[in-house]
Amino acid sequence: MRLKTVNYHSLERIAACMQHPCRAFLLRGNKYDFDIVFHGSHLAVFPDLQLCFNRIKKSGNTTVSAFLSDLSNRFTTESKHGFKKILVKPKSMSLAQLELLPSFYSLVVVRNPYSRALSAFLEKVAPGRSSKYHYCAGFGNSTSDGFYEFLTFLDNGGLWRDRHFWPQVNLLYQPIENFSRVARLEQLVDDMRIVLSDIGQDPMHAEVLARPHQVEAGKSKITSASTKLSEFYTAGSAALVRKLYAQDFQRFRYPTHLSNHFPSASGLDEKTA
Repeated sequence: MRLKTVNYHSLERIAACMQHPCRAFLLRGNKYDFDIVFHGSHLAVFPDLQLCFNRIKKSGNTTVSAFLSDLSNRFTTESKHGFKKILVKPKSMSLAQLELLPSFYSLVVVRNPYSRALSAFLEKVAPGRSSKYHYCAGFGNSTSDGFYEFLTFLDNGGLWRDRHFWPQVNLLYQPIENFSRVARLEQLVDDMRIVLSDIGQDPMHAEVLARPHQVEAGKSKITSASTKLSEFYTAGSAALVRKLYAQDFQRFRYPTHLSNHFPSASGLDEKTA
């Protein structure tokens, strides 16, 4: 049975403006999505760096947020387990601070939709540990069949049930073309060198991004999805990902053939064409 589709995104945009009328009014004219701007986990502001980071779930947002926190001296050993709580968010900024937001450098890190969809499944659904995701088809079934069941569930209306599953284009706080830099997780070190140079920091600091940050090391959220594409993808599941995340492929210019970005998936192109 197909789930009734509810446009949660539009409803939450309206709610965000109602909850933060003064802030929304102050930022009017900037083509901002206020649901994303004032949501607690999608936009981190680093005033010392004059940088706004659009945090997209399952696209390296924790590692990059922690890295930027280190860079701005906001991250300490004592607070490493709760560093997200100390990130500066627009909804907690003063109106005077918020007025400066449009002048800040804006960064977003995006990810290949094939690996992002699989990563969300492997972390949230496949283990069958979190009751929060028991409603998802494929829960506790860490196989290619379980992954296909999960994607079918998303296609039948489940896509908007959790922001880890949303298309990346729907998690942007402003139009793509307005970002100072759209970085890719697959080339994070190289792209972040450019970002650091742009904001007057030493580009060599980006080298630490070649490995997970200490807040993620050893945690189950590191799924290594890009190395498991051949194991989980079939013609059917690849077709569903292309359908569900068509705008991500198009707007971020990711090729639809798996092997274009991931050599480990060579041979799947014939099955997914």
